Amino acid sequence: MLDDLMKALLSSQTEVPHNFVYGFRKTITEHYTHPNGEGPLIYLKNRESPLYFAEWLTEHYKRPNGEGPLIYLKREDLNHTGAGAGQHGVAMATVCAVVLSTYMGAQDMERQSLNVFRMRLLGAEVRAVHSGTATLKDAMSDAIRDWVTNVETTHYILGSVAGPHPYSMMVREFHAVIGKETIKQALEKWGGKPDDVRLIGVAWSYVQIVEPHSISAGLDYSGVGPEHSFLKVEGHAEYCSDTDDEALEEISLAGNGIALIEINQN
Repeated sequence: MLDDLMKALLSSQTEVPHNFVYGFRKTITEHYTHPNGEGPLIYLKNRESPLYFAEWLTEHYKRPNGEGPLIYLKREDLNHTGAGAGQHGVAMATVCAVVLSTYMGAQDMERQSLNVFRMRLLGAEVRAVHSGTATLKDAMSDAIRDWVTNVETTHYILGSVAGPHPYSMMVREFHAVIGKETIKQALEKWGGKPDDVRLIGVAWSYVQIVEPHSISAGLDYSGVGPEHSFLKVEGHAEYCSDTDDEALEEISLAGNGIALIEINQN
């Protein structure tokens, strides 16, 4: 399936960006079915990622009466090329057989210097974007300008759910493998689906009043998709926010727990 998809993508390149997007959308519709784990990329991503029982966090959040949630973490961070801000570029540099130019906000490059080093080590050119806030939204703008100018010889890739259709749809559908794996693993572990699912770092501001800010690269992009809006209005999802200090405290708590478990096992 992957070989057929790549051949079709290459044949859909046209001189006019609008026609290219239309052809690309048609290609995706014809060749893409669902993320079923087939093909060589499955080995690069180390699927399926484990559903890890966070014993430390479970104990930490127990109520005085001894009751509390059983906390499991879907360990996407154990993918071979990682998961998170800056690591989409690492993933592309790993599998890309052609010249890869990665646009990245200058501020994000400082925050993600290790991933920048990895991209360059793998042969990618990382271009710093200094305009605007020098973060994701400005890097996206420069990348799209380059792509529109050189559409005959370049292909636009973004790891976030943003950009013209079908790019956001592709990211959504490819990421669906995480939820499908989680359901399968939950059924195997305790015979049912999770009672509550918490996603970290996936929702952005609904209304932009000032320039958005996040201590994490990639989370200061102000925007929200219609599906998030629908889930919120219908009461199927609750969206919360953390300050930078709260986020650092929480990641420190989770990291300390994992470190203690590894020490005890050794």
